[in-house]
Amino acid sequence: MTTPAAAITSDEFRLAMRSLAGAVNLVTSSYRGRKAGMTATAVCSVCAEPPSILVCINKKAATYRTVALSRIFCVNLLRAEDWEISTAFGGAQSIEERFRSHAWTRHATGAPVFADALCALDCRVVKAYSHGTHGVFIGQVQGVAFGSRGKPLLYADGKYGRLMALADAQPLPDGSEGWGFW
Repeated sequence: MTTPAAAITSDEFRLAMRSLAGAVNLVTSSYRGRKAGMTATAVCSVCAEPPSILVCINKKAATYRTVALSRIFCVNLLRAEDWEISTAFGGAQSIEERFRSHAWTRHATGAPVFADALCALDCRVVKAYSHGTHGVFIGQVQGVAFGSRGKPLLYADGKYGRLMALADAQPLPDGSEGWGFW
């Protein structure tokens, strides 16, 4: 049974989105010497020419204000081993504490770059939109940095997970929980 669009509640939408697995990223920015950063799965590529990505950020988040003012951001793609820093950037720590641990650098835009990320995409905002509770920023990639190798950290159904390779037409291994979520 489908629900008409006008009747969908935000709770129903959130429940539906729990089924959408996403790569876990840290979106970081800086403005006038103050860093901001958050965990995000609402990140996707826009096009390769020019290289551009899109991020969606809640307008209540400090990172939203920082990106809106500075017009820069970096998307740091996390490895499965980096789930703890994702939790910290998800709100478990203050903004200042988030940047105290781990190694950080800066590249072309000046946005903080997580040195151990699978890769980091340093971006300058070229378009910004407002939609409901979120800002949508399209950033043109100014540089790419490759960090530690590994598999991406995933998130779905309220849990972190890791990517598991499966041979074609092979059933999931016994005892595995679908996509390797733990």
